[in-house]
Amino acid sequence: MTGIEWTALDYVWLAAFAVAVGIAIGATGIGGVVLAPYLISVAGFPVIVAIATSIAAFIVVGLAGTVIYTRQGAMDWRMAGWLSLGAAPGAWAGSVAVAAIRPEIVATGIAVLMVVTGLNSFRKSAPLFRGWQPGAAAFTLIGLVVGVVSGLSGTGGPVTMVPLLVAIGQPALAIVAVSQIIQIPISGSAIVAHLSEGRIIWPVTIILAIAMAVGLRLGAALITGRDPSVLRLILAGSLVVAGSFLLVRQLMF
Repeated sequence: MTGIEWTALDYVWLAAFAVAVGIAIGATGIGGVVLAPYLISVAGFPVIVAIATSIAAFIVVGLAGTVIYTRQGAMDWRMAGWLSLGAAPGAWAGSVAVAAIRPEIVATGIAVLMVVTGLNSFRKSAPLFRGWQPGAAAFTLIGLVVGVVSGLSGTGGPVTMVPLLVAIGQPALAIVAVSQIIQIPISGSAIVAHLSEGRIIWPVTIILAIAMAVGLRLGAALITGRDPSVLRLILAGSLVVAGSFLLVRQLMF
């Protein structure tokens, strides 16, 4: 446990914050990047405990998002399958290694990737790798990288995966859809790695999971029926905003 005494109001604020994060995840696939920083800076959690507690909550969010986007017919199961194949072992490895690697280095790298990809996506010439059709090996490698980074940083996966898939020119709605399912193997593998160390604060994880799932449904409703070009711009703006937040935070703290 953290040794920090929480009041009922603290849990209410946590739930409200998690709903807002869920809305962002449902609409753009990203948003979970702010959970671990919140638990560290506002709630006072130790870094590793914050990472373990936040990443464990994403399994419920991933399940809810997968159901929603599958019903909409937006899920690219081929891409999702290969990404998940790489993400599961990657998340386990990252979660095991988290105690040995400074998380702020990982966070800075993620922030730069998000900002650069987001800015490029505003250009008509995007994506960065036009004409390339990634296959099973490429998606599995991307999943592996995403899993490792997620395990090290406490994010559910989309914050790293979304800019990578945007950069290789995947359809915006498919990106948002697979960013939901990728959270399941990542969170599951991370839970296995963290359980034996007792790093997960389960009451907080449960509140985060439920509140984010509620917000996710609202976020998914916001983009239903949106024009693909508009959705691409929403993704681009989200990447720049979230990446800038993360980068500023690393520079200030």
